[in-house]
Parts: sequence; structure tokens; C-alpha cells
Amino acid sequence: MKNVLSALFLALLLTVASAAFAQDGPIPAAKDSTLQVSAFPGQAWTSIGDSSPVEHGNIQSEIYVEQGVTLFSADKGSITFTPYASVSLGNDTYGYPWNNMVMPFGGAKLNKYFRHGVISVSGGYVYEDRYVGTGQFLSPTLLNGTYNLPTQRGGATGFVNGWFGWQPMADPKSRFPGSAWFEAGNIEPIEHNNVIGMGNVQQGVIAHRFGRVALIPYAELRLVGDTQGNDWENKVAGGGGIKLAAPIHGVYTELGASVRHENRFISGLSATGAYFFFNTSFDWNLFNKKGRQ
Repeated sequence: MKNVLSALFLALLLTVASAAFAQDGPIPAAKDSTLQVSAFPGQAWTSIGDSSPVEHGNIQSEIYVEQGVTLFSADKGSITFTPYASVSLGNDTYGYPWNNMVMPFGGAKLNKYFRHGVISVSGGYVYEDRYVGTGQFLSPTLLNGTYNLPTQRGGATGFVNGWFGWQPMADPKSRFPGSAWFEAGNIEPIEHNNVIGMGNVQQGVIAHRFGRVALIPYAELRLVGDTQGNDWENKVAGGGGIKLAAPIHGVYTELGASVRHENRFISGLSATGAYFFFNTSFDWNLFNKKGRQ
């Protein structure tokens, strides 16, 4: 397990260096993340697709919504302190507990902005409620490790995450849009004291533009590990595909398909399969006010 976490940490460091940077996680942003301090920043994203070849045919969906308020900023706005509230919701068609949950959160984060990304350190209180699946498709092998876990629990949480992007597709001069993100910490209260780390890097090339819509072949790699050895949180997945991406009226949308190979370190299960997805993301600033300098 230590080897898995060491590999994850190394991958995250390489990801950060190359950029300048439960669950499929955040998706690429539509535009450059050049610093803009907001007084009431908010964001939301959704993701739906059969993203896990090991869980063949299992359609997963996620929703994340966040609203914050910037109390102060420093270093010309590149450092901000933002109390915020958020809620994460997950669902799948097979009823696996780790994919079916609701997690409201309240806390604060310290953000360090860069020209093309941000790193945040967050802490607060989170409550997690998992729905126990009883469907006919549940695999005893995949469920191994879930039987001794509670279905509801709240507690303190702390984690660090970051996102970086380059050559945003919204820029008509961009040819090679890419992004990378990571998250690590005690983020699942039901898995008490479990440190989870995950990272993802994606690189695309714009093959053709149809006005605001772009056709983008891409490749990506994802690595996940934890300290408790849960099968669904110890895996590597990679592949490539093609997507249509469009930033329209502040909403970034992706529709695409790819081939992904997934290998799980604990159970040894592995599979390759087609992956179809639909993603959206957008952000806002309530009242259109700037943050305090």
C-alpha cells in the first residue's frame, strides 16, 4: 500500500511540474484559469457515464455544487481565504455503496492561484450517507471490504486539491488543450481515518472546430490509492478517445467516447471497455462583486 501511495505522490508531482500542473472527479474547465478574485465564488459540475470497465455496464452519475465567500485576499489576490459550503451527490445503476452517496460539507479553504491553475487546502465538517445496494448485479468480489463500514457518519475532514490547465480550447489559437487535477486527504468520513489520494492528467489535440464546438481526440491517465486498502480506491486507469467540447454562455460541455483500461491493485481485477460520457461545468460570482484585497 505504501508503494501505491508513493507512486501516486510521484505522479502528482510530475503532473504539477509538467503543467508549469467517488468517482470521476472534476472535469476540464472551458477557459484559462487566470486569477480573478470573486467576493462570492461558486461552481458546479456534473458527470455521467459508464466510466469503470471493471464495473462493466454500470452507469455512474455525479453532481457537485459549491458556494463560498472570500473574506480576504493577499499578494495581489493570488492568495485567498474562502469559507464555503458544498454538496456532492453520487448514483449508479448497480447500487455499489461507494458510488451512491450524498455528502454535505461546511468549512473553509486557503487558495493559492497561479496563472493557469489553483491549489487549495481545505478543512471543515462533512456528513456522508451511503445507500446500501441490494441489486442483482452486485459482485461479492467488488463489495469485499464494505460489509464492516457504516452507512452514515459525519466528522472533521482535511484535504488538499488542485487543478491546472493549459491551452484552453476557448482560445481560438489553442491546438493542444490539456488539464491535470489532484486531491488527497481524509475525505470520506465513513472510511474513518482513511487517507485517499487521486490524480488525473489529460492531453488533447483540436482536430477541427465547428464555430464554438471543437472535436478533440485525447489521452488520459488516472491513479487512485488509499491507506486502508479498499479495492475501489486502489486502481489505475488509462486510455484515449474523442469528444465534442463547447464553452457556450459560460457553461462548458463535453460529449464523447473512449476506450479505457482499468486495473485494481487489491483484487487484481482488470478490464478494458468502451466509455461513453457527458460532462458539464460552470462557475459564477454572486452579485458580480470583486473580492477584498
